[in-house]
Amino acid sequence: EGDYVSFASSDNHAGAHDVGKALAAALKEKGWQAAPFGISAISQARKNGQARTKGFVEGMKAGGATGKQASLQQMQAYTSEETFRFTQDMLAAHPDMRALFVQTDQPTIGALRAIKSARRKGQVLVAAFDGVPEFVELLRSGELVVSGMQQPHLIGTRAAEALFASLAGKTPERQITVPILAVTGKNIEQLLPTIKQTVFANEI
Repeated sequence: EGDYVSFASSDNHAGAHDVGKALAAALKEKGWQAAPFGISAISQARKNGQARTKGFVEGMKAGGATGKQASLQQMQAYTSEETFRFTQDMLAAHPDMRALFVQTDQPTIGALRAIKSARRKGQVLVAAFDGVPEFVELLRSGELVVSGMQQPHLIGTRAAEALFASLAGKTPERQITVPILAVTGKNIEQLLPTIKQTVFANEI
């Protein structure tokens, strides 16, 4: 047991499950639900990495995607360039691959570049996690199918509220779980006011 009053965090498993379901729905629309998929993963030694992979794979199945996992590459540098190379390798090794899940934001930009340079744009559907302001246009255009956006500023707010409650002699919840928003081209406009505050802290 750690010595803390309250711990606010994201539900990585549920968030990735929603991402998998949204990607499966997009694959089904194109008749590609049986095609293989790849994952560019954060460290699988980390609990949040394991939760993102497991949640995503279960979400894909729940959404009706039946394709096999063709490849899982673990990031070490967490850069666009690294995922650009991973994606190039995956596309070369698995020409029938139709979907890719990149488990964090900036590297997703590298994956999209690799798909373009392989002239596979529109042929490989991409799902992401977290969020950078560039994602807004990518989701609107459909270049990105879905992103599971954590809400870091909401996590901070919840943690601060718990601290103040504790200082006021109240007992806050020990575990505070903040939902991850599965943002797609279909719901981006509706969620944008929230995302601006809780994900981007009004950077856009």
